[in-house]
Amino acid sequence: ITNRISKALSLKEEGNVHFKSGELERAVRSYRRGTSALKSLNEKNTGDSQVRALLLSLQTNLSLVCLKQGKAKMSRDVASKALEIDETNIKALYRRGVAYRALGDVKKASNDLRTAFKLDPENREVKRELISLKK
Repeated sequence: ITNRISKALSLKEEGNVHFKSGELERAVRSYRRGTSALKSLNEKNTGDSQVRALLLSLQTNLSLVCLKQGKAKMSRDVASKALEIDETNIKALYRRGVAYRALGDVKKASNDLRTAFKLDPENREVKRELISLKK
């Protein structure tokens, strides 16, 4: 287990490096491989807190990269997977809300963003997205 966690951690770091240097395809691959390394440790969301936190982080990162690539459906699906682990995860709610908006589903976008705002009223990204959604 520890071996898989450290592998997933280094894949996350690798993904972050690729993301920062604009290599989005490579970032996607790293985040995906990290997620795959951990999935079986979190069957029916029963993994320990470290596994769940790392999975959440990999999935919200992957969701962001998909958005940047213009793959809104994939971004929405990955964010939804993250929300299966933690339905109150602000980043996942935000990313899925942005993806829904990109897909033209204003109602679902608004629901996710309002939920995120209730959980974290100080979050500037969420506020900004809600305001531009209202326009």
